[in-house]
Amino acid sequence: MPGAVYIRLCAINSDVWDSLPADVQDIIENEVWPETIDFAMEFAKTAEEEALETVKEEVDTSHEMTAEQYAEFLEAAKDNALTKMLKLMIDPEILSIIEELHPR
Repeated sequence: MPGAVYIRLCAINSDVWDSLPADVQDIIENEVWPETIDFAMEFAKTAEEEALETVKEEVDTSHEMTAEQYAEFLEAAKDNALTKMLKLMIDPEILSIIEELHPR
């Protein structure tokens, strides 16, 4: 189970995006963003593993959530203040796509 939350997204102002030549958009979409996301995901995974090892070494007690506990956590986090703030910052159309891809 994940022990931390990492936000992995690439964003660009639509006016700026629209002003870029098609070949540059293609490079960003098909080369830069995938590579950036892969790097961020690997970095987050490594950082989380290192943090968990540190906790296990330096903290008397650590607890890993079961799948059921994690599901309960996600349910509780669904409407917390941070989630609400992030939802205000994300385009509703993109939010809809995210929720389709990752239903709760």
